[in-house]
Amino acid sequence: MFKEFKAKFGINLITGFGYIHGMLVGILANCNALTFQDAQKGTHMIQLCEKRNIPLIFLQNSGCFKDGNHSHMISHDSLLKDRAKMVAAHSSATVPKITLCINGCFEDDNFTMCGWPFSPNFFFTWPLAHISSSRKTVEKAVATENNILKELSSTESMNEFETLFENHTSAFYHASVMKSDGIVSPQDTREVLALCLKIVSNSNNSSLAKHLPVFRM
Repeated sequence: MFKEFKAKFGINLITGFGYIHGMLVGILANCNALTFQDAQKGTHMIQLCEKRNIPLIFLQNSGCFKDGNHSHMISHDSLLKDRAKMVAAHSSATVPKITLCINGCFEDDNFTMCGWPFSPNFFFTWPLAHISSSRKTVEKAVATENNILKELSSTESMNEFETLFENHTSAFYHASVMKSDGIVSPQDTREVLALCLKIVSNSNNSSLAKHLPVFRM
């Protein structure tokens, strides 16, 4: 059973409450680049779960980086402000947080949806997922590690670069450099999440001091 929260507001972010093996969880799943309405909705959802001591599950699905849906939206002042609220909400939340990257999550979306840099209790990916906290950082790493690019022609260089970029953002690369807790097959996802919820349920978060920021919703 899944009870959606604010179904008609912020259509790129699905939020709600559900049960996984009988354990109540709050779920936040984006299905495209987040808008400022999505960020407001996500902030409200995280606050509710924090007050009720409900574990949070983030499902990242922003699509492909080449779609072009990410960079043109970041310049909106209201979007930056509301995304900052959501980042502040999940980074200061004391409830368990589990993040699963399903398809792709890049740059700002990766931060807003509790990516690896924000140290969720568990961070998993599906096999075909791609992740990047910063395109410039990945580009610099690729250029530094592969001097072969300088010896190629312009067309060959770009093709080689795109291949290397794909490799550096893949789920397997992130697992190999320990930037994720592992790769999960889609059919095993529910079982893995249930096991993680049982593990985090043994930790006592109620004794932690809650220093929550002030939100202007």
